[in-house]
Amino acid sequence: MSEKFDKLDETFDNEISKKEDIIVRAFEDTALGINIPYTLEVRLFEQESLPAMMDATTMTFRFNMDWLVRNDEMQVSAVAYQMARHAYQLEQVYRLNHGGDLNEDEAQVMLWEGEFQDPNEPEVIEADFDNHYKRDTVTDAIAYAQLRVTREFKKAPVLPAAVKNAVSKRMEAIRSFVDSIYAVS
Repeated sequence: MSEKFDKLDETFDNEISKKEDIIVRAFEDTALGINIPYTLEVRLFEQESLPAMMDATTMTFRFNMDWLVRNDEMQVSAVAYQMARHAYQLEQVYRLNHGGDLNEDEAQVMLWEGEFQDPNEPEVIEADFDNHYKRDTVTDAIAYAQLRVTREFKKAPVLPAAVKNAVSKRMEAIRSFVDSIYAVS
């Protein structure tokens, strides 16, 4: 009987390991100048519907183990690229506050800084996804992820109606920047 459990554990471990590799690749592949230290974690969440969370004060990006197992590589890549984009946003805020060169418009980075200073708690996000999606940091991260996932998978996850227009506008605004980093296929 325990052999069956061992095989299940091994399958589960392999699945998680594969998804962890996708996450690491997204953070390393962004080539966006994430030079401040960050931590990646995979663990179970109380809020089962949340795929990932970040703690901007500690630069810790947590991914929901249960969600990772239940979703395919494209979905995991999309969330990983969103979290990597948040790391990039935080890097831009750090540069703004320490006299570094910005890749983004200063007003944009100041907007991100304000949102990071007033983060949504996991319970708030889960209770009000539509409001959370209206945050500029979230819209920007989703737009970036859509561009990267479309390039990688030749399709992208379906966007919630609440953010479709805002994400499309932001995609157009950052497309040339993303295309300058990654060769257009």
